[in-house]
Amino acid sequence: MPKLLVLTLLAGLLTPCPVATVTTTDGPIHGTVTANYRSYQGIPYAAPPVGALRWRPPEPVQPWTQTLDATAPGNACPQAPGEPHTDENCLYLNVSTPPEAHRLPVMVWLHGGSFISGAGNDIDPRSFAAKAHVIVVTLNYRLGVLGFLAHPALDAEGGDQSGDYGIQDQQAALRWVKANAAAFGGDPGNVTLFGQSAGGASVCMNLASPGAAGLFQRAITESGGCLAPEPDKAIAERNGTALTAQLGCTDLVCLRSKTPDELLAAAAAIPYSPTYSWHPVWGGSVIPVKPADAFHNGQFNRVPLLVSSNRDEATILIAQQYPDGITADQYAQLQTGVFKAAAPQVLAHYPAGDNPALTFARSTTDWFFSCTSLGTDQFASGLVPTYADEFADDNAPGWPNPLFPLGAYHGAELQYLFGHLDKPAQQALADRMIGYWSRFAWTGNPNGPGLPAWPRFRPGDVAVPAFAPGRSQTVDLAAEHQCAFWAALSAGH
Repeated sequence: MPKLLVLTLLAGLLTPCPVATVTTTDGPIHGTVTANYRSYQGIPYAAPPVGALRWRPPEPVQPWTQTLDATAPGNACPQAPGEPHTDENCLYLNVSTPPEAHRLPVMVWLHGGSFISGAGNDIDPRSFAAKAHVIVVTLNYRLGVLGFLAHPALDAEGGDQSGDYGIQDQQAALRWVKANAAAFGGDPGNVTLFGQSAGGASVCMNLASPGAAGLFQRAITESGGCLAPEPDKAIAERNGTALTAQLGCTDLVCLRSKTPDELLAAAAAIPYSPTYSWHPVWGGSVIPVKPADAFHNGQFNRVPLLVSSNRDEATILIAQQYPDGITADQYAQLQTGVFKAAAPQVLAHYPAGDNPALTFARSTTDWFFSCTSLGTDQFASGLVPTYADEFADDNAPGWPNPLFPLGAYHGAELQYLFGHLDKPAQQALADRMIGYWSRFAWTGNPNGPGLPAWPRFRPGDVAVPAFAPGRSQTVDLAAEHQCAFWAALSAGH
């Protein structure tokens, strides 16, 4: 065989697989196809929310006829001060599929970041899509003051929808998925909405939102229990009015003339509750009632639910916020700032001890994460199939912390779902978790062949599986995280 022909054949073998074209409802796109996955990135799902469309519900995207290059992510949405993203033209999503796809479940991922940072391409879902044999959609949604500004003037022009533009973006993306899933080999009638941290809280918001009814058939929330405190419309409008004054504006024309950087800087200067910054709000037409009340009263979109929390959620948050630790006096001040008149009870139940920063992390884990997750389980389980777990890897990979071991910290499970672990026992746990998540997406029940049995959560239960490498066990979530104390404290105030 001639040498040139051999080299040509070898070059063909080494060249990436050809780009694949898919026709969406808005126009044709082309992405990347390999032996292991298909990937389509930077697909616009709504019109750019700029100019007069800033602080309005998402509008339909302008259709196109020329094939759109979908081989790279779109712009991330403007972030918290110090982050590099400032482009409001950011309503893009990404689709990852196995090499062959036909009527597969679709899993729509909502990223975390405290509602002020993050993007859909923060994770790489291609390996998860292939292992789980599902289609994964990730997306950007408006963040911070651009996504969650509430103001009476905005309600006057938009029908009591202010404060929840980021949630409306998520619902616009879900409508896009329903319209386009089949073009990628997905089943538009089998959509799982899942997310972590702010993304998990967003899942709860959509469960409590009438506008999301019918847009997804299953839900997974990671580190975002649906009973966690969220701002009401009155609090949010107070902060919106303060922002307007901070910027020297008296009308929406002035507000919409400000750059994203100016808005983000002004928003960062507004004093807010210690428990949240610019978050979705309840009390308007998008989220009519507090999510906790929606679950308590059964007024939520009833779909099978998987609720996951991490045993040591707040360790990494406190270590990052207070890298030098805190004193006992600072600890008392912090608890007083959060719990006001109830702070003495909290301080008595969680004395500062030798490491006040660790105590603060433990109390924050218990009340804000673990017990709100358990409460979600208990309210939902009487109405919908509910499965609950605690991620409990003592040695989850992460960065070293001189103050205290991080343990199973906030976000630690993401590398088990979307990454690769060096230790065989941890990778085995990752494979088991992906198996559970995928079976839940397929059937609404995480159990399946080759997986340890995962009991359905029932009303009154407190025990949940604890996921750790090399062992299967259950844990009493209520006892481990002092939930009786927090329930009594909540009932008394």
